[in-house]
Amino acid sequence: MSIKILAALASLAVLASPVARAEDPATGADSNCSGDISGAVAASFNCTVKMKKAADGTVTFTVTPNAPVKGLKSFAPATFSIKPPVSVQTYTHRDLAKAEAQAVTSAGKKYHATGQLADRGDIEVEVVSVEHQRGISIGMLRVHAHLVPAAAKDASEIQLNVNILTNW
Repeated sequence: MSIKILAALASLAVLASPVARAEDPATGADSNCSGDISGAVAASFNCTVKMKKAADGTVTFTVTPNAPVKGLKSFAPATFSIKPPVSVQTYTHRDLAKAEAQAVTSAGKKYHATGQLADRGDIEVEVVSVEHQRGISIGMLRVHAHLVPAAAKDASEIQLNVNILTNW
């Protein structure tokens, strides 16, 4: 068999094994994450998403770019938490148990969306699909964040869009 076929079979074996998927963070073969930013800075990036499930069932997703994002000095992981049950719907910033994202442009200007700035900066999560199999949930999510500077008089912004296919 060719190496590509063997690699594909190994990926399928990992995907079919709930034990392996439940213990490992959703990365590599278990997740697909990509995003883009526009506004004050424009760029595309690939990312990694990790999940943590709390005792009460709340799922926290942390999205981290795989490499520096063009035009940004730093991009803190975007984090959002959804209370159970995670279902197909759109979660606004106020529906999320927690939501935050931060970025600093190459010029040093800080942008963020947090609970403290929910009226100006916000995060929205659309759960496009979710399947439950053998105790594992597999879903597709679209995340949109509107990051704003701290100064209310500053009208600039960064729009962040992320598409995620992962398990939790």
